Amino acid sequence: EMAIEDMVDIALETGAVDNRDDPPQSGSRVEGDELTHTGDSTPLVSSMQTVGGGMVAFEFSSEGVIGDDMVLDDDRWRWRHTLSYWVCVCYILGSILFVAGSAFWYKHYVHESRERALVVYPFLLGSILFTLGGYLGVFQAINLGRRGTSKLWEWSPEKDGFLGYWFYFVGALVYNVSCIEPLELFADWPDWLKREMAWGAAEVGSLCFIAGAFVEVRTTKSLNVFEAVKSGRWRKLPFWLSWNNLFGGCLFFTAATAGRWDPTSPGWVYTTYLIGSVNFFIASSIMLWLWKEEQYGLGFIP
Repeated sequence: EMAIEDMVDIALETGAVDNRDDPPQSGSRVEGDELTHTGDSTPLVSSMQTVGGGMVAFEFSSEGVIGDDMVLDDDRWRWRHTLSYWVCVCYILGSILFVAGSAFWYKHYVHESRERALVVYPFLLGSILFTLGGYLGVFQAINLGRRGTSKLWEWSPEKDGFLGYWFYFVGALVYNVSCIEPLELFADWPDWLKREMAWGAAEVGSLCFIAGAFVEVRTTKSLNVFEAVKSGRWRKLPFWLSWNNLFGGCLFFTAATAGRWDPTSPGWVYTTYLIGSVNFFIASSIMLWLWKEEQYGLGFIP
């Protein structure tokens, strides 16, 4: 394979020897010597033959492979760069709060207000951050390749990363219901309804986490562990990112199911949530490392 440095040199040399003017902006095309308006039809990426100076940013897959001999324009590169960063930050902060809430859960509190401050509120804030991170991922996926004004929502299962982030987003939304159940606002609600809010919602949310992680495992081609070990893919960061997310989702589902029968079990509930939260923290930290390595699609978007 051609080294990245060589490809950059070729791109810059091509732009240097190209005596044409800069390519027309979005909404125009050149026909002979005339500039004709065509609407919003400029592609998301420009081929290397039209690059002439400025920032040169290649589109990488999560495994570091350059996509289709193409480069991103400056504005799209910065947009992809910034949005991916905030996805990472939301997941990292959310998982840290999950770890803190799980750790403080072991202690028996005399005052409910203290338990809310150390357990309930960290879980609630962490879930909100996971919701925000999931939505930012969905927003990123639906607007890839789009010119003009970005859309806040569109059902786009055919786009890279959409389904995975959508499952994470929906799972976090449902999980918020579980996190608000201990609030004093719901203290007088029927016991059966509070139980379903606390553990039923946690089960549904965790199943969505598992579904999103499964999409991620397939996207990173890590589902067949034996093949991944044989090919050496297990040494790549996306392998560990996707499997940590999958383990975290499975452990959260186990804890939610156990909590329905024994809500105060130190082993099945507290410890299982704690380990799952650590899995999510490891995964989100790997996401940030991928971002640092300029793999802005993280674990989902090639």
